[in-house]
Order: sequence, then C-alpha cells, then structure tokens
Amino acid sequence: MAYSPYYTNGWQNGEEGGTPITAAAMNHMEGGVEDNAEAIDTLNSNVANLQNNRMYTPILSSNVSVSANGGTATVNNAGTYGFYELCYYSISGLRQTVCAPLVQTNIPVLVNTSTGAIGVMAVTRDNGVFTFTNNSSAAVTITNISGITNVSV
Repeated sequence: MAYSPYYTNGWQNGEEGGTPITAAAMNHMEGGVEDNAEAIDTLNSNVANLQNNRMYTPILSSNVSVSANGGTATVNNAGTYGFYELCYYSISGLRQTVCAPLVQTNIPVLVNTSTGAIGVMAVTRDNGVFTFTNNSSAAVTITNISGITNVSV
C-alpha cells in the first residue's frame, strides 16, 4: 500500500492550522503503525522461509588448495546457480572453517592470528568456472563450494 498523508498539506501548529490532534487523527496514525508492523512481520517470515528452503548442491569432490602469494586454483563445472556458498580456511591462520555467500570478488583471508593480519583471495567467475587467486601470505584450503537454489517461499 502506498503512503498517503492523512492531512495532505502536512500538520500545522495551532488551531488555525486546521490539523487538530483528535482521536480520529491519532487512531489513523496507530492504524498505519500497526499495518507497517504487520508488513514487517510478513517480510521477516518470507525471508526466513527463503533461508530455510534453500537447497545446497555440493560442487567440490575434494578440498582445493590455493598457495600463498599469487597462487591460483580453478574449480570447473560449478554449474550455473544464482548463488554460491564458499567454505575455506587459511593454513597459517585460524583452522576454523569460514562459510559465507560467494558474492564478492575479494575474500578476506586471516593470515596471522597474533597480529590479526588479513590478506585477500580474489575470485573471478565465468559461468560454471571459478578462478581463485590468493594474494595473501598464507595458503588457503577451500573445503566446499555449494550451489544454492531457493525452492519456494
């Protein structure tokens, strides 16, 4: 529903402004607040359904290593999904696996936990082919790439 003001010329100060604070005006505002709250609840529910109804299709059959300082790796036959999720970890950083939507072209790579240094792994995509170029000073292991499909709301 498009917004339309209750008083088309806006609220005016004083009785001469013609926009008195009345129960009708206040109830109208309350109704608008309630309608917006319901619309937000519906949107939140739709987003949750989209997230819960995703289908993940694993693409990698084994881990892919990308050596440090300009090393590259290519993943072929990744399919033509609209969205991908990448899971990876840095050898000299945390051994904790990070999984995130593969929507950016530069992925941060934790290089040294004591200094908190971050390097970058560049990603290019040409249809179903991903090329990873590791510009960080730490080797990176890609543990999984999944194609993501939303099946329904």
